[in-house]
Amino acid sequence: MSNVRTLTSLAQLLSGPARLKMLVALQTEGELEAGELAAAASITPQAASAHIAKLRAGGLIVRSDSDYGPRRRVFSLADDDVARAIEALSVLAAAEPSRDSKGVEAAGRLCYDHLGGPLGHMLLKALLERRVLEAAPSVGYSRDYRVTTEGSSVLAELGLDLIGLEKQRRDFATRCLNVAEVDAHLAGSLGQALGQSFIERGWVVMGEGHHYALTPAGQAAFADHFAWHLLTNTLTTYKIR
Repeated sequence: MSNVRTLTSLAQLLSGPARLKMLVALQTEGELEAGELAAAASITPQAASAHIAKLRAGGLIVRSDSDYGPRRRVFSLADDDVARAIEALSVLAAAEPSRDSKGVEAAGRLCYDHLGGPLGHMLLKALLERRVLEAAPSVGYSRDYRVTTEGSSVLAELGLDLIGLEKQRRDFATRCLNVAEVDAHLAGSLGQALGQSFIERGWVVMGEGHHYALTPAGQAAFADHFAWHLLTNTLTTYKIR
């Protein structure tokens, strides 16, 4: 793979569940048309075109010559390195979560560059219930969110630069799903920034294998900032190795 493909740029490309599903589909099928990629990602053809353009610009997929003429848009993975990377990610996604000596699960594991797992799922739920985030208006089905007026104040207290995050060349706030399409959590530049902020403030502590746990300080802070008084009780026993 090209040296230009930094880990950061790859994380940005892979943070969108639609793009990741397209890559997995190509890794499995070899070549697919644009419409087939849209179906694999469960999105509209118009949305698929935008994601395909990002994947091509990032050097992860290429347009292939079609046996049915130039008007048939057929795509494949750019090279064997990309195929091996997607295969490795699939293996990691299917791996069982590690447990500590007492058999207690961690609160979650980093999903690329943002908080996944039970804590990540509950965080997204709290952000929506607290109306920090709301569903972004869309003509069709969308996994995107936008920050509310009230949410801007809440996130400003955490020192987040929302304008800067929105200008990044990646999704700003989107719903990320695991391989079973359950336990949705927050991805995009906002999801990454929130997780980094929690780690820097000591609200979340990292463990082995990219697993993390909520600290007592984090539990108190989440209840304060996100009115998370009903959700934190289920996380009090979570530990990391």
